[in-house]
Amino acid sequence: MYISVFAALLFFSTAPQAESFSPIKLKPIHNPPPKYPSELRKNCIQGIVRFYFYVAKDGTVSDVRIIESPDAKLSWVVINTLKDWRYEPIPELPGNASHVETSYISFKVGDDCQSPEDY
Repeated sequence: MYISVFAALLFFSTAPQAESFSPIKLKPIHNPPPKYPSELRKNCIQGIVRFYFYVAKDGTVSDVRIIESPDAKLSWVVINTLKDWRYEPIPELPGNASHVETSYISFKVGDDCQSPEDY
């Protein structure tokens, strides 16, 4: 298996920005941002979800693993979002090898958010 060094994806309320330091440059075909659940926004649940995932030779994503997350529901959102991600095929991968990509998604509510503990 080929392992990449690090790639960072930031998801705010706008489109993602991607930066990759991997020798294999993944080219996204379909990478929609996650939907920030309104319940979590309303309760000021925010933070960074760190994860890694495998990209097969055909560009499909599998085996999303959470490394760190501030909330289990945010983890669930990330896992379900990544199931739909697709990349251009990676012909340089040998045989049935997969490419491992490490990344994170930042969920941020805003500076004016007051969690219930702030009352």
